[in-house]
Amino acid sequence: MQAFSQDSSNVKKDTAVNKKDTNRLFYIKLSGGYNLAALKGNVSGFFNSTMDVYRNMTMSQIDLSLGKGIGIAIKTGWTFHKNISAELGMFYSYGLETQAIRKTDYYSNSIIYTGIDTYTLSARMLYLVPSVAISTSINKFSPYLSAGGMIGWGNIYYNTSWNDPPQGITEWKWRYYKGTATGLQTCIGTAYKLSDHLHALLDISASLVNYAPKRGTLYEYKINGSDSLSTLPVSFKEINFVNKLAFNGNPTPDDQPTQLFIVHYPMSSVNFHLGIKYEF
Repeated sequence: MQAFSQDSSNVKKDTAVNKKDTNRLFYIKLSGGYNLAALKGNVSGFFNSTMDVYRNMTMSQIDLSLGKGIGIAIKTGWTFHKNISAELGMFYSYGLETQAIRKTDYYSNSIIYTGIDTYTLSARMLYLVPSVAISTSINKFSPYLSAGGMIGWGNIYYNTSWNDPPQGITEWKWRYYKGTATGLQTCIGTAYKLSDHLHALLDISASLVNYAPKRGTLYEYKINGSDSLSTLPVSFKEINFVNKLAFNGNPTPDDQPTQLFIVHYPMSSVNFHLGIKYEF
């Protein structure tokens, strides 16, 4: 009877443990960190240059990815198998600026001036990331690996400042938008158990994605600090990015957007994040 009682007690304990594990089907992750540029590419017309008064010019191409910057991720997960989970996450990328500078020396009234034109590109994107995760447990550590797709929307900001010493400073600020970014994201990391429900996270992920906006809008135009946006026609303030162009020898009418070829901007990054995981 004593042995039977002990066995029954063990069965009850095992059942309680299994029930406890079964109840932990859902979890949420919150993390943030820095995103390094990866799989850099070139953007036509975005380069550094210098030109002297004799018109000798040197140029250097800029390799960039607009995915570099600050990243924040939130994921919800459902463990449908012992070590396999389905996750649905959102990933926000606040891109830092990449800068191009063009310097030009020239004469004006027998004086040598240096004009400095500054161009910056940056992006802010929100991605939806469905993925599958595989994990295991080693003492308090739970290493995991996940992979999934990315679909995103956001804005690219293209700002220009022309500093012409005799004339002053002219500034343009463009926003490129619409279109859909697509790609893949993989992640490897580990969770460290802090309590029955709470874990600390450390992971490295790679986001492989590009973005081709379809519209462009000039939202700020200043001459020596004075707002001059209203003085420009629609053809100078709006762009439609298209795959095919047709010209008839006439300029774009003032009341219609200018048409330019679509540009695929590189947005890939390698992301180093810290965070927390809460199991329900």
